[in-house]
Amino acid sequence: MSKQPGESRNSGSRRRPIYRVMLRPALVLTVFAVAYFVLPFDRLDDVPAVLLLIAGLVLVLALCVWQVNRVLHVDRPIEQAAEALATVFGAYLIAFATIYYLLSLADPANFGAALTKLDALYFTVTVFATVGFGDIVAATQLTRGFVLVQMLGNLLLLGMALRLITGSARVRQRQLRSGAGASAR
Repeated sequence: MSKQPGESRNSGSRRRPIYRVMLRPALVLTVFAVAYFVLPFDRLDDVPAVLLLIAGLVLVLALCVWQVNRVLHVDRPIEQAAEALATVFGAYLIAFATIYYLLSLADPANFGAALTKLDALYFTVTVFATVGFGDIVAATQLTRGFVLVQMLGNLLLLGMALRLITGSARVRQRQLRSGAGASAR
């Protein structure tokens, strides 16, 4: 097999980081999905949904801060940024899906129909993606309030978290190129 001009000898070693960039976020999202579908969230039905929302948003904010810090201190900031985005966005979506599921358990009239965990996750993603098929609707003022909070959170998350994490990766890459950054990883 002949090499193409400009092709390195170890092109396989170039692909490995790309696979790792894709693998780690996939693993994070898989762990979130498995936990969401396996954990018995219905035991939280005594906790007010507003407290769960606040706890979920605080968790997402803490994850974002922690992930930005990690990106700023690693040798592979792009790989870490991909994991950070999967972690922050995954936690955000799972938090809202859990809240919608629990709101439906508390009163099926909160939505157009009672939601399963899959329905709640599906609804969360349709709101996040601004698709809004209309097959599941927030039917009460309470659930519309939560959906409104999610829509505003979507804008903040897409604007701020995405920019912070990708910006941190660029800063770290510049540090590494200039030799200014000692690694923790």
